[in-house]
Amino acid sequence: MIGISVALGHLIGIYFTGCSMNPARSFGPAVIVGKFAVHWIFWVGPLTGAILASLLYNFILFPDQKTLAERLAIFKGTWEAEGHPEAHPEAEAGPTRKENGDSGGVEITNLGQVA
Repeated sequence: MIGISVALGHLIGIYFTGCSMNPARSFGPAVIVGKFAVHWIFWVGPLTGAILASLLYNFILFPDQKTLAERLAIFKGTWEAEGHPEAHPEAEAGPTRKENGDSGGVEITNLGQVA
């Protein structure tokens, strides 16, 4: 399957890139020659693919139950985590050495309880 996609990429992309599928490999010759007429494909293609993959992952494959306002607050860094258990995973991890009275100066969170 990978071979077919590479072959199709070369056959379809030969007009745009001269059969180069590596942006770094194509940028050097474009700088030397000074010809950037069709070099846009190396910038638009990966950025569009990354945006589409992110949307597919976040909204179709693994949708999150947060509202748009909560997502924007997380993005801005102003999200108040009170009432949101997923915001404080360390609260579920158990007591730390600091809470147990150890004054070693290093806070180590217990990841699991051993019986």
